Amino acid sequence: VDLIRARYSAFAYRMPGYLMRTTDQQGPEYVRDAIKWEKELLQFCDQYKFKRLSGDVLGIEFEECTYSGPDVAYVQFRAYMLGPGQTPVEILERSKLTRYQ
Repeated sequence: VDLIRARYSAFAYRMPGYLMRTTDQQGPEYVRDAIKWEKELLQFCDQYKFKRLSGDVLGIEFEECTYSGPDVAYVQFRAYMLGPGQTPVEILERSKLTRYQ
């Protein structure tokens, strides 16, 4: 779950390099064109806000974490953010996390 928290923070603090380094190259989110991908990530970070106007972090809630071996975990969580016009957005995601040596 630490990786999920760190990636959420990377979106909040506009750190596309970290997001790119922690994305599995075999996964559907991976983009081969690094310049294009970085631009898309920054656009996303600018379009959504991860803190309320008061400064409180919206954050994430973990719902489930299961392991299918020593190096593979599945984590289900909800991520909260504010979209255009301060509209609340909630994303339910199930991620596969793989540790590579």
